[in-house]
Amino acid sequence: MARAWNALSPATRARWQVVAVPRHPRASEELSAEVSSAGWFKPVGEAYPAPSLLQRFHAAGVPITTASDAHKLERVAAKRPEVRELVRSAGYDTLCAFDARTPREVPL
Repeated sequence: MARAWNALSPATRARWQVVAVPRHPRASEELSAEVSSAGWFKPVGEAYPAPSLLQRFHAAGVPITTASDAHKLERVAAKRPEVRELVRSAGYDTLCAFDARTPREVPL
């Protein structure tokens, strides 16, 4: 969904802004979203998901993980400062890490 979101035109995104991310009672236990810097290296030119969608994830209590989706060594952890700023501006102060599929919070 996040990649499709980033590929939408601004007009289409504006129409979808009215769609709310549902507040899931167990969001922090069953869901997480990945924030990826890969979009900065694609024609879309921004991280996945778009900032407005990331803010809605935060409002819904969905924890996040980060990734660079690197297919080249020089892209591992690419844009780390920008990703940190993006997630902080959406309201996050922790990331979700997994140990044997068990989520745990990690401070930013």
